[in-house]
Amino acid sequence: MAATTLARYAANFNPGRNARALRVGLQFRVQCQHLVHRRQWTRVNAVPHVRHVITQLQAHQLQANELA
Repeated sequence: MAATTLARYAANFNPGRNARALRVGLQFRVQCQHLVHRRQWTRVNAVPHVRHVITQLQAHQLQANELA
């Protein structure tokens, strides 16, 4: 997954009124930018972590949709 795709995903993430999801989304965006900036965006160290975070974001998105 390309860094730009992940940055776009983080930018478009809409947590609704779920404060925890918003915090996770912002944290994810900062981590993406940090990895890209330090040129550590490699498949080996980024992808497993990013997949985990995206799974969390999707779960929070579902919760936010159910509450809305």
